[in-house]
Amino acid sequence: MFILVGMIVGSTGLGLIYFDNVCTAQIIGVFALVIILFEGGLHTKWTTVRSVAGASLTHHVITPYGETKIKEGDFLYILVETKYKEELKKVLKKKSVKEKSS
Repeated sequence: MFILVGMIVGSTGLGLIYFDNVCTAQIIGVFALVIILFEGGLHTKWTTVRSVAGASLTHHVITPYGETKIKEGDFLYILVETKYKEELKKVLKKKSVKEKSS
């Protein structure tokens, strides 16, 4: 709907608004975005929000943390140039020997 309005009142339509002025175009765009978000919030049902809240939290909180840890591990692997699988096996062997002796 907003694209259609922009086409009608813009320079290719009625010529009421020319988008060659960056400040004016930004103000109009931000105002349209505020209206879109406000209208979307008014028509959203709480049951819909509750049904996707868990997946949203998982996607936006836990996933970036895991991705960060994977990237850190890759960086350290390249930096230190150790075979992390071999080192992990050594650590696990030491741990299992400690557990058996106690």
